Amino acid sequence: MVTFYPLDIDMWRGVFDFESPITLTPKTVPSAREGMSFRDRAELMEFLKCHGIRLNDAQHPLQFLSQPDHPFLTGDVYRVVQSTLVGWIVDRHG
Repeated sequence: MVTFYPLDIDMWRGVFDFESPITLTPKTVPSAREGMSFRDRAELMEFLKCHGIRLNDAQHPLQFLSQPDHPFLTGDVYRVVQSTLVGWIVDRHG
């Protein structure tokens, strides 16, 4: 399982909720703090592609860069980068 945690940038507003985790109404979009889970990286990549990430950009390739020292996330943490940081993933093998 792979969980994606978005960076608070324009491309993710409306896709994720970046507001306070306390709400009195049902959420219509997932919480950025809780992330969004996927079965594997292939499913994550399809999600990213549907939201503007270009998978075939030779000048700005999509990269997953290890980040073992993330201040809040634990496990196998990777930065998701395409010319700029777009978020993080935690990859839970099995």
